Parts: sequence; structure tokens; C-alpha cells
Amino acid sequence: SNMNLITKIEAMRLMPKLYFDHFDYIYSRDKNITHVSDITPDYAILSKQIFHFIKKGLEEKDFNIKVVFLMRDPVERAWSHLRMINRLKHERKGASKVSPEAEFKQLKKFYKTSPCLKRTRYQNTSSIIEEVFPKKDIYYGFYETLFNQAEINKLTDFLEAPRIVPNFNQV
Repeated sequence: SNMNLITKIEAMRLMPKLYFDHFDYIYSRDKNITHVSDITPDYAILSKQIFHFIKKGLEEKDFNIKVVFLMRDPVERAWSHLRMINRLKHERKGASKVSPEAEFKQLKKFYKTSPCLKRTRYQNTSSIIEEVFPKKDIYYGFYETLFNQAEINKLTDFLEAPRIVPNFNQV
């Protein structure tokens, strides 16, 4: 009743059931919505037990679960993560912008950190999701090759979604 006092994310951490209710709400509020999803690199750091919990919660809401695991070149992934950290420090905490030269020096240390390693050890993530979800329900793709019609068709076919024709010239 006091959702204005805490954010949805904080509420979901305190009451994980809200995570599943959130998707159920999005799906049921509009008959034109056929698919719902959630995306974050942070899923790469979840344990097998948490994936089991997520699977069970979504199944209890009668969702047909499909796992899409998009990987990215690990160096690009690390650099993107570092740029996001620096951008958020600047935007939210007023820190100075980081020059490209300073960012490159940061990257030389950052790629060795636990948060970076956990998100780029794709073999660990894939082993865990394959223990929890049927392989037929897992799509593996690469960010670097996603933006072409053939790959989009493979993805929409996997998701059992209508085919789309994106404007690949628009970022």
C-alpha cells in the first residue's frame, strides 16, 4: 500500500513474489501483449537456486518460459560495463567525466574484477541455465551479430513471436 515510499525494484527484493506479479500484470492488462521479458547482464551472476526460483514462479503464473542468452565480445562487454559505471557516477553523484585515456587505464584493472569476470564467463552462465531450463527453450546469440534480418528471424521464430523488420539504420 505504500509503493510510493519504495521503488518497485526495492519492493521486489523485499517480496520476490512481486517480480512474478509484475509480469502477470503487464501481460494481463492488454490483450495485444503476447510476450513479456526482462533483460539485464546481472542475470549472468545468478545461482542455480535463483534460476530455479524464477522458473518456478513464472510457471506458477502459467508463462511459457524462453531463455535468451545474448553474449557479447568479453572485452566490449567489460568496456561497456565500465563506461556505464563512469556515466552513472557522473550523472548521479556529480563525479567528473572520465577521459578516454583514463578510462583505458581503468579498463586494464577493471577486467580482472569479480563483477566483470562473473558477467563474461559465459561458460559458467550457460552451464547453470542448462541445468535449470530445457535446452530447447534456450537461445544463444551474440550481440555483435544480432542486428541483421536473418538473426532477428531466428530469434522471433524461437520466441514464437511475429516476424519483425527492424530499421537497422536507426540506433
